[in-house]
Amino acid sequence: MEYADKALSGSLAGTHQIWGPGQGPDYVGARGMLPCVGVVVYAPCGKRAAFHFSQGDSALATLMQYGWPPGSRAIIAGATDGNDTTVAQLSAILRFFNLRGITVEHFDLTHDIEGIYVDRLGNWIVVPTLIYRNFYHGIIL
Repeated sequence: MEYADKALSGSLAGTHQIWGPGQGPDYVGARGMLPCVGVVVYAPCGKRAAFHFSQGDSALATLMQYGWPPGSRAIIAGATDGNDTTVAQLSAILRFFNLRGITVEHFDLTHDIEGIYVDRLGNWIVVPTLIYRNFYHGIIL
């Protein structure tokens, strides 16, 4: 995929951002998630959210602050180190999404993912680290 024409805006460690319908950059998400957990949620109304959970963050408490209507969708990536904190966060996130009826459409904990993003229409972009690093340095593979 060609990333040069995409304005990717991603939350960094221990942060999250919420955008209402039509708000924010074209592509929003989480980036640089190793060993953290990145979560991006898209609601049918166009509301978008990006979460970057680091060790010590409370994923469940953070996610519970926001209402997600039926039909919301999510993507999860990162967390490749498998430590107890990361596993507990993932478990809490998946339980929360299951209880709220949020569909996880992409779940990638095994690959070196630099960023996960969603556009204003709910289309996902998963950026592998190698492509992102080359994009960052001005070289598109």
